[in-house]
Amino acid sequence: IESLAYYLQLLLGQPGSRLRHHLERLRESVHETNWILSDAVHFLQIAAPCPQRVDLNELVLGGVAELGAGRAGWLRLRLAPETAIVRLDPEQGRHLVRNLLIVFRRLSEPQPLVVLETQISDGEVLLEVGVRLQGRPVDDPEAMFEPFSAHAPAGSGLALASARRIAEAHGGRLALRCQQGGQLSVVAALATMPSTR
Repeated sequence: IESLAYYLQLLLGQPGSRLRHHLERLRESVHETNWILSDAVHFLQIAAPCPQRVDLNELVLGGVAELGAGRAGWLRLRLAPETAIVRLDPEQGRHLVRNLLIVFRRLSEPQPLVVLETQISDGEVLLEVGVRLQGRPVDDPEAMFEPFSAHAPAGSGLALASARRIAEAHGGRLALRCQQGGQLSVVAALATMPSTR
């Protein structure tokens, strides 16, 4: 479908604004569907992880660049000053980071502002993504991990569940924290790997 939309745009050249709008909506729908299918694959653990030594800070910066979050101004980064080496499948790690950024951006709309932080503490690398909710308290944070639940924006339950599965498949954990003032954050804890020098 995505290829068909691309082909139509090539064939039509510069279509009128109405047709261009429909083609863009079609591409967005395909992107959303790909995201949900990818989450399903990770949630069902169809693809076994192939862990490698990965710098989580570099993985985060790659995900930020892929989403264009740095230019869009909806993300604040606070990365650990030291190298944050973890044992993680790079593709699954990118999926985890991207999912958390997308879900938390949606949760913070209409004026999205997401804070992403990495730190090293007690033999773990912590990845925390947080937002201030716009008047929507979270009564049961665990319910947000239920795929297809009504507790989060469309697709977010599956996205958070697949992110948790990825963390757990690498010996880590992922949990939501609700704080006073409408602050909601997710923390992924992954085991550090000592640097080899």
